[in-house]
Amino acid sequence: MNTFFVGGTVRDALMGIRPRDFDVVILGGKRQTLATAQRFAAHFGVAAKLHFATGTASVVVHGVGFDFATPRREVKGSIVSFIDETIHPICIIREDAQRRDFTVNAMYAPTTYNELVYIATFGAAAFVFGDRPVYDFYDGRSHLSKGLIVEVDDINNDPERRLQRARILYEKLGARAVVRSNHAARENGLAAQ
Repeated sequence: MNTFFVGGTVRDALMGIRPRDFDVVILGGKRQTLATAQRFAAHFGVAAKLHFATGTASVVVHGVGFDFATPRREVKGSIVSFIDETIHPICIIREDAQRRDFTVNAMYAPTTYNELVYIATFGAAAFVFGDRPVYDFYDGRSHLSKGLIVEVDDINNDPERRLQRARILYEKLGARAVVRSNHAARENGLAAQ
């Protein structure tokens, strides 16, 4: 089973901030994701909140949240389809990254089910990011180091994501600028080439 940390988990780890919750993408289809979340919850004797339509699940263990997701395509927040699981794992997460809001939230790093159990058993303080590879398809690492928030796609019509942008800007990143798109960042010399 291919499992990846994604979003705020990777972003925070790269900033040296211990994540308060863990966002996880599981390859293998919606059934695999939901079954993994249920197995994980059962291991700790807690309930998993399953969302069958979106192929996502949430589990809280000892106050630490774990959000499990199936790679999918979205347009303006509506699911279009789940990604074909027969293609190469890196191609799957690259396609999933297109639905993320910001480049700093579109980075992936490998993990394992056993690591998730370890973190849940010993708490978020047990998480060590180390030197694991980071799959960064939209220059998120570069934007993070420059204090930039760059949209992967146009998210302005989604008020929830606008609020998320404000939270990221002020609480986490102390960002210097918001760039409307990754294309605009490249045009203005703000992205790694």
